[in-house]
Amino acid sequence: MSSKTKWDTARFQIGQRVKVTGYLERFPDFIVDTGPSGVLGTITSVCKENVWIRLDDHVPGAEEYNNEVCLMDEFPEELDYVEICEAKEVSDE
Repeated sequence: MSSKTKWDTARFQIGQRVKVTGYLERFPDFIVDTGPSGVLGTITSVCKENVWIRLDDHVPGAEEYNNEVCLMDEFPEELDYVEICEAKEVSDE
């Protein structure tokens, strides 16, 4: 799968709140299907090759991964599914 999205993790920081939208398949372990409203989470790790996000909502099958999903540089289009939240967006939790 080719993508025009450039892999760039510079905008992410550990502890940052984000909204994940889209469909992330982590076959055979689990699938994150956020639906149109998305799912909130917290960035737990950032490096050149990946971004780990702990999701607030339980994801069946992701227990082994502490309910975290890893976005990897081999799938740069997945960064398009991550929106950084403004403080007001997460204050009502």
